[in-house]
Amino acid sequence: MKYEGPDSLDAKLNEHFSGKAVRKDLLHQIKKSTNVPSFVLEFLLAATAPPTTPMK
Repeated sequence: MKYEGPDSLDAKLNEHFSGKAVRKDLLHQIKKSTNVPSFVLEFLLAATAPPTTPMK
């Protein structure tokens, strides 16, 4: 799954659920290399990376 940037739905989600939306493409990339439950990774991503953060 390739992230092409936020669209109108992403903007609405971020407006109403700021800090609670998680980019699943980042979650799947991290999940491949770690042995941590998905809900823990989702929490950490939501707490540290805004949903509009571009991938490096």
